[in-house]
Amino acid sequence: RTIKAAWKTIDERQRGVKNLEGGGLAVDFVDSWKYEVASYELDKLLGFDLVPPTVERQVNGKTGSLQMWVEGVVTEWDRMKQKRQPPDAERWNRQIHSVRLLHALTLNTDYKNLRNELVDPDFHVYAIDFTRAFRVQAFVPTEKDLQRFPRGPVERMRTLDRPTLVQALGQWLTGAEIDGLLKRRDRILGIVEKRVREKGEAAVPFP
Repeated sequence: RTIKAAWKTIDERQRGVKNLEGGGLAVDFVDSWKYEVASYELDKLLGFDLVPPTVERQVNGKTGSLQMWVEGVVTEWDRMKQKRQPPDAERWNRQIHSVRLLHALTLNTDYKNLRNELVDPDFHVYAIDFTRAFRVQAFVPTEKDLQRFPRGPVERMRTLDRPTLVQALGQWLTGAEIDGLLKRRDRILGIVEKRVREKGEAAVPFP
């Protein structure tokens, strides 16, 4: 069987402050294929089911990420322009909240790009393009967007520790990047507790 795939070899690193083309600044800017693989491995570890299968491969002597191409999809940008409404609003909202959580946990600086969210004919959502994720900073810039949370991934987040992440992601992430991930995890779990206090247990986590 032959399928299409997205192949990335970018591995750009720049110390100091960089002006981003879409606006804003980045400190110690990194844009790397390694984060594509790390995002898929983290997705598997936490059970999001959002990132298409992604592996490290060598092609013509060049190492990079190879991600399975999702057929028959449109971007979230195009779906909104076409005003196509999902038939199951609750299922759709759960997926969108899961995407927001994954972007926050990985500190993906491309989280605002709706062309990086794919929607298939059954309105299953896929999250792609994490080459600018996994910053070392501990802050969560999208805290106001984190209102509901998938129960399974949140429970798995509670059990994460450094040895587990080093074993699963250490091939693609530095120690500082793993530490940043754990610090954001702690902040997000604090946000979960805050939302439960504000809205009640039944209104925040979902199956």
